[in-house]
Amino acid sequence: TLGNYNCSDRASDAPGANSVNSYEVAFVSETGGAEDFHLSASSTSIIDVTSDLSGGLFTTDLSGLTRPKGSAWDIGANEYLPPNSGMAIIVTTQ
Repeated sequence: TLGNYNCSDRASDAPGANSVNSYEVAFVSETGGAEDFHLSASSTSIIDVTSDLSGGLFTTDLSGLTRPKGSAWDIGANEYLPPNSGMAIIVTTQ
């Protein structure tokens, strides 16, 4: 159900029966000016772990990538993008 899949780095902060707590998410890059908040491969506890959470309202992540990319949805705004997947994210600023 919606709201049942969350992630938090605190012990019991994320509500929902299927949520992941006490977990430090790793992103591709958190470096200022080169941010890429797609999940890194080491974020295995939140990759391919959820059911379709869209409620029929959306089929893409925050970057416009079709969800899911793997066997199930990832927790978070962006799907994990495997290296050498042939897909690229282009970020533009205005």
